[in-house]
Amino acid sequence: MAHPPYELALIVSAWLNWAHPTARPWLIAALVAHFVGRAWSLAYFIPRALRFEKMRDLTEGQRQQAKRWVRLSRIRPFIEIVSIVALGAAIVEQAGSKLT
Repeated sequence: MAHPPYELALIVSAWLNWAHPTARPWLIAALVAHFVGRAWSLAYFIPRALRFEKMRDLTEGQRQQAKRWVRLSRIRPFIEIVSIVALGAAIVEQAGSKLT
């Protein structure tokens, strides 16, 4: 539920602040981090989650795959945090440049 509003805010922020050179590197970092997290989810996490849901009794190999999925899924929030922090930094840079 949180992704669509964040993506909208990210796109609008990038659009409105792209011309400001102090904010642009932070906007790029936010866009890249968010895109990496979403692409990884779409390519790896979602298909495997759907596959795991269909399984009944897991073999040892499937159990190991499920454990790996859980371990890797713990990294995803940190990727989104990088995106959020970078967007926040862009906002702070832009606000600071308006004060001077």
